[in-house]
Amino acid sequence: MPKERISITIDENLSVEIQSFAKSNNLSRSEFIEDVLMEWQKKCKREQMIEGYKIMAKENLECAKDFAVLDEEVWPRE
Repeated sequence: MPKERISITIDENLSVEIQSFAKSNNLSRSEFIEDVLMEWQKKCKREQMIEGYKIMAKENLECAKDFAVLDEEVWPRE
């Protein structure tokens, strides 16, 4: 995947922590930040999917209830 250089300004204490974490994991700061951002992106996508599935589940339940009435007309219970 092609890389793009960006410049950001962050709190100095955070920068020191990032450097420390990166070094302890044998990563450059860029690699560490990229890993963190990719994990954050995955988390966001997962949360969006969960919300979408919840919405679809509600819609599917409502649809099933609508068809249950029709089922009773076609296949009445004895």
